[in-house]
Amino acid sequence: MESLVIFGRLLIAAGPLALPWLLGILVYFRLRRYHRFLAHTVAFLIPPLLTFYFLRMTFIQEMTRYYAETHSGCGMPGLGAAIMLLGATAFQIFLSLLTQAFLYARRP
Repeated sequence: MESLVIFGRLLIAAGPLALPWLLGILVYFRLRRYHRFLAHTVAFLIPPLLTFYFLRMTFIQEMTRYYAETHSGCGMPGLGAAIMLLGATAFQIFLSLLTQAFLYARRP
C-alpha cells in the first residue's frame, strides 16, 4: 500500500512537467499543416512557459502558507523554491528541444 502512495506522489510531482510537454506536442501536430517553422517554434516555447507559470503559482501558494504558519523572516525557503523553479524550467527547455529535434528529424 505504501508503494501506491509513493507512486501517487511521484505522479503528482511529475504532472506540472508532463502536462505542458504533452500540450506542446499536441500544438505542434495541430499547427504543422499551416506552417512548419511556426509549429516548431510555438511547440518549443509552450512547455517552458507553462511550466514556469504552473510551478510559480504552486510555489507562491506554498510559500505564503509556510510564512503564515511560521512567521519566519528567513528567505532560504524562497531561494530554494526559486532554484527548483529555474531547474524545472531548464529541464523543460532541454526536453522541449529534444522533442522538437526528434519531430524535425522524422518529418515526411
